[in-house]
Amino acid sequence: KVEPRMCSDGVVSDGVSGGDNLRVDIRDPSSSDRFAPGDDMEIKVNVKNNGDKDMDVIVSAFLFDLDQNDVIEEIESDSLEIQDGKSEDYKLSLKVPVDIDVNNEFALFVKAFEEDEEDRNCGEQRRDVDLRRESHSIQITRITFTPSTLSCTTSFDASIEMQNIGTSEEDDVIVRLFDDVLEIDKISNTLTLDEFDKKGDSATVRFRDITIPKDTAAG
Repeated sequence: KVEPRMCSDGVVSDGVSGGDNLRVDIRDPSSSDRFAPGDDMEIKVNVKNNGDKDMDVIVSAFLFDLDQNDVIEEIESDSLEIQDGKSEDYKLSLKVPVDIDVNNEFALFVKAFEEDEEDRNCGEQRRDVDLRRESHSIQITRITFTPSTLSCTTSFDASIEMQNIGTSEEDDVIVRLFDDVLEIDKISNTLTLDEFDKKGDSATVRFRDITIPKDTAAG
């Protein structure tokens, strides 16, 4: 296994290797949490400034495939000022990609660094992540309305693209398009989706000539 170097020059404090000027504590997710492809991974990180000055600090988190030695998703926070001796909480949300090999091992890497001074102050932490593909999971990947701007008594078409990202073939899948204000309630014919990564794991459902009621308010 080859792990990535999170801080560009390794953990540094005041430009010296090591130290604890920026202490990173991953609060969420915990090591017992499990995620599936397509999930939003909510990340909470506490960063303490143990240095002798106030610092503007950025947190960067990335999901790493340990088998492929590859970053598969990453996110970066806005900068927050942390006064010396104080700490701040950072909240980030990272989308777990759909097309991953869940048989591999994964880890979440988080680093906190001084804005524009990563080579002077940077801290990091790692947490192993359990990724499993669910048995039953269908994801809507895209919704398109044509045209996108409407007026009363006009009609539009809707196109809904979906993919089975679970491990089971899904029979009798139905798509429902509804909105109480617009008095829309459409149900598709049934369809079958193969398990993820098979030829028939995706499909598109189209609803045509949906009319907007004449008394609909603007909005």
